Amino acid sequence: MVFNTDEVKRENSDCDLLIPLFDIHAGIQIDNYWNVYNGDVLAERLAHYLNRIVEIAVRHNAKDAFVVMSELLSGLIHPLLRLENNQDLVDQFLMVTDYIGQFLMELSAHFENVQVYVAPGNHSRMTPKKDENIEHENFDNLVIPFLQAKLQNYKNITCYTNNVEQGIAMFNVRDTRVCAVHGDKDSLNSVADNMRRMFKFLPDVILTGHRHTNALKTDYDVKIVQSGCLSGSDQYCVDKRLKNRPEQALCVISETEGLDCIYDIKF
Repeated sequence: MVFNTDEVKRENSDCDLLIPLFDIHAGIQIDNYWNVYNGDVLAERLAHYLNRIVEIAVRHNAKDAFVVMSELLSGLIHPLLRLENNQDLVDQFLMVTDYIGQFLMELSAHFENVQVYVAPGNHSRMTPKKDENIEHENFDNLVIPFLQAKLQNYKNITCYTNNVEQGIAMFNVRDTRVCAVHGDKDSLNSVADNMRRMFKFLPDVILTGHRHTNALKTDYDVKIVQSGCLSGSDQYCVDKRLKNRPEQALCVISETEGLDCIYDIKF
């Protein structure tokens, strides 16, 4: 993986970046009319994303990066994926964690601090059938300890585990309270109320994915940001007549405004 970036120093910053890496689906091989995706394309998209992140960070004079990962593996949750995958689960995990490790190393040169979180997705569960899966047996839950070991010499990168509920990442970006979920257990209409009932407070921003499109919804004054899919449309999506360009929703969060703007990053 080759990144074309230069180290940048920024001072007197009043904002940070909230960076989703949602629905990566590493290990799948896609070649249809609308989309081509494999390990090499994943590396190219991460490089493109990094370049856009650095460009936006310079434009806004952003200080810290908050990276949320979700659904890193293609997995085996339905039979069609078995046919489209060109790697087993272990190889998927090793490839994507290597790529993300390099991505975070490069990112650390452009921000004062990089904080890393995960919101486990349904593709990464260890058994195909949802009702036979133990809730926390999910490859996404292995990513944080793996990266902690891999990046231990990068003192400005901190990887956090989810201490309250493994499926929900909770953290503050300056004074903005953020909850991140994958999205398979919540809809855009219900997620704010679900967070309120579970935790007895409303976050300022909820980051979600799963539905493969960038979107923004406001509910109870909560900004619900839905990030798209890095891998793009596979055969399962095409068969259901669902097609969308690969994209991610990168957020700028400021000291005074909270969620200040969203960048529609397309690949």
